[in-house]
Amino acid sequence: MNISIVRASSEHTKEISKICSIGWRQTVQGIYSEEYQNKNVEY
Repeated sequence: MNISIVRASSEHTKEISKICSIGWRQTVQGIYSEEYQNKNVEY
């Protein structure tokens, strides 16, 4: 596996958002309803 570190740019926005959404959902799992999570992630 080849890993390289680069400065984030606008082309990375979609994937960064996806990673943040997944992490947030894992953090609040069992605390907030699925409906609440969906509303916040879609924002």
